Amino acid sequence: MMNLLVNADGGLTTAGYVVSVIAVIILIAIAAVFLSRNGGGRKLTTQQLVTCAVALGLAYITSYIKLFKLPFGGSVTLFSMLFIVLIGYWYGARVQW
Repeated sequence: MMNLLVNADGGLTTAGYVVSVIAVIILIAIAAVFLSRNGGGRKLTTQQLVTCAVALGLAYITSYIKLFKLPFGGSVTLFSMLFIVLIGYWYGARVQW
């Protein structure tokens, strides 16, 4: 069965790609069903949207402040994820459009 989905080099065959795409579509459909059942979320206000945009802009800018570079191409940045985490902390995980 695995020879049908994966070739000798370790890559996916055409059937492997088809199965992968179908699996992703099914997972998206299941997630949409579970998210539509929960209608108790809060609405996103204009102030929250602007605050999120500013925080994402600050996260983008601070991602260029690198403390040091790692040998295989990675780096450690200063406070780049702080602003993204603060958005989730302030407004919570469930906000509806």
